[in-house]
Amino acid sequence: MVAYESAPIVDLRKLWPEAHFVLSGVGKQGMAQAAGLGDEFYVSRCVDRASNCLPGDTFVAMDLGDVDTHEEAEAAVAAGASMVVCERLLPLAVAQCLVEDSRQAWGELCHAVEGCP
Repeated sequence: MVAYESAPIVDLRKLWPEAHFVLSGVGKQGMAQAAGLGDEFYVSRCVDRASNCLPGDTFVAMDLGDVDTHEEAEAAVAAGASMVVCERLLPLAVAQCLVEDSRQAWGELCHAVEGCP
């Protein structure tokens, strides 16, 4: 599934205030500093497959049991992802939003990006 470009812009800090936010290229020390800074946590298009990723997309990595797409995050960034929503901190040079359950987060984000129909 892909949420499309004409969708509203979603602020992940408002959607998931309990999530941990890591600024791009900062690492673990940036987690506490990230809330309320910059515009790195705004989403207008999201994808769940690295192969669907376009420049500026948010990639949502999910552990699906037999497949863990956290392993695709580097490929998504190489394809242009500007942020990754994930369940664990990854060694990436883009902003990350760490959530407890990325499958649930995927559903909530798709719903929000589509304007909460």
